[in-house]
Amino acid sequence: MSARKSIILLHTIIASFFLPVGLMFAVTGGFYSIGITGNYRTSTHEIALTAPLGKELGPLVTIVEAELGRLGVDVPSGAAKVQSGGTSFHLVWSGSRRDVELHPTADPLVASLRVKETTVHRFFVQLHKAKGGEAFKWFAVSWMVGTVILLATGTILALAIPAYRRPAIVSLVVGTVALVVLSWVS
Repeated sequence: MSARKSIILLHTIIASFFLPVGLMFAVTGGFYSIGITGNYRTSTHEIALTAPLGKELGPLVTIVEAELGRLGVDVPSGAAKVQSGGTSFHLVWSGSRRDVELHPTADPLVASLRVKETTVHRFFVQLHKAKGGEAFKWFAVSWMVGTVILLATGTILALAIPAYRRPAIVSLVVGTVALVVLSWVS
């Protein structure tokens, strides 16, 4: 098989394999850019505490895990963190299927747990934002590598065909200038 046919075959296989995930990233990213981010179905639960909440991540996660277990809800796939501003704080734990937030209330022995279940569109937005599990994160990395290979093989093929060489070079130069200029002004 010639080098050109090998490149075309590689380009075809990678493009076909990654088309579904490419569409998912394109649709969620495009809609996200104009403010369409999907929705959540939210429920709020009060938790009786034996001591007031502190700002330490570990004990807050333990409280959330216990309450989610009691509710029969899986923990989010992402990482938990404490967000604070001034004298207030709360735990935020995001994932692809749900986000949870644990807030102190006016009563120091009661906490408020907000469970936000994603809708289908929000689920894919969360995957786009790297809130999924490890398997999808590695799939996204492979998508990135595949995309670079597609762009490189497409450019190589265009440069190898005399009729497409000039448009490919012009597009490459214009694309590079656009990246530099638009990055600079943003």
